[in-house]
Amino acid sequence: MLGDRTLLHWLIHQMRVPTLAAAAGSAFLELYPEAHEDGQLFSVETSLLGQAFADHFDDDPPFLPVADKVKDWAKERKLLD
Repeated sequence: MLGDRTLLHWLIHQMRVPTLAAAAGSAFLELYPEAHEDGQLFSVETSLLGQAFADHFDDDPPFLPVADKVKDWAKERKLLD
């Protein structure tokens, strides 16, 4: 699994689960360090993260990946179909 960039689709799916999002985001940044430069891929805004995150973190989530933005970022770079 280490260094396996083919896991991106699976990681994005995990980013949609509040309990897994932080780990998925960390793994994503390990695989794609260039993503650190894009300040729009992570957020604390529940309006971007979704209601499940608001409920899970009592409207105060940590800095987490925004799955839809990560997916768009990956598609722009032709990393996903």
